[in-house]
Amino acid sequence: MGEDKRRTVACDAISDPSGRSRCGAIKGPSRGFCLSLILHFSPPLRPPTGNCGASRFIPQREMDNRLALDRQVSLSRGMRETATDRLTATAARLFQDRGLTRVGINEIIREADVARMSLYNNFKSKEDLALAAYGAVSKSRQDAVDAAIDAADGPEAAILAIFDLAAGLAGRSSFRGCAFINLAAHIGIEDARLLDLARGHKRALRARFEGLARDMGDPAPEAMGRQLLALWDGALVDAFIEGDVAPIIAARAAAAKIIARAP
Repeated sequence: MGEDKRRTVACDAISDPSGRSRCGAIKGPSRGFCLSLILHFSPPLRPPTGNCGASRFIPQREMDNRLALDRQVSLSRGMRETATDRLTATAARLFQDRGLTRVGINEIIREADVARMSLYNNFKSKEDLALAAYGAVSKSRQDAVDAAIDAADGPEAAILAIFDLAAGLAGRSSFRGCAFINLAAHIGIEDARLLDLARGHKRALRARFEGLARDMGDPAPEAMGRQLLALWDGALVDAFIEGDVAPIIAARAAAAKIIARAP
């Protein structure tokens, strides 16, 4: 583009509402200021790039915009990861505190202090968010059970340590019973993915009880695993209803008797 043509385009870009170019109306020293604006609106041209035979010129401003966009994309990816963590943790806390069906998306967004698009960019639906939230709770609980087992002196002590873990949960001000029993109570049979998650959590805990019973040498580890899980679940529910850890202490004593009767 020739210099005269660039100036014409620049002048058109700063025309007044009547369509008359301001450059034509400016005389004297002010005209120099207008020319500086013209040059400003005509970005410098970069040398040809690429291997093509034809010359290819990219304005410096366009290159700067591309680099800025790349930086924004990188930053937004990092922010999405952080927003996902905040959304998941906030949803887990609110769902456990008040129940899945009584917590709305707007409250989660507000409590997590994230933009609404952060939710929609990471989760397709409230169910997807609930799966992530309860999945995180399940992993945390199973990790705590595994840590209690690893720290115990033998399988018998490990079983009792799991009930001690339940007593610790019941002692918290945020305790609302078993998160997964509550989840199953708030959803319908049609909510297959959430129901499968709740079942999977219970089966994982039962498998740990069964494994410990097997390590003890019990001839029917599956039966003992179910007995211990029933004690665990009932104790958590009753402890929430009563507002007391006494049901868990009683369940631990019953578990000790089951262990004592084992061959």
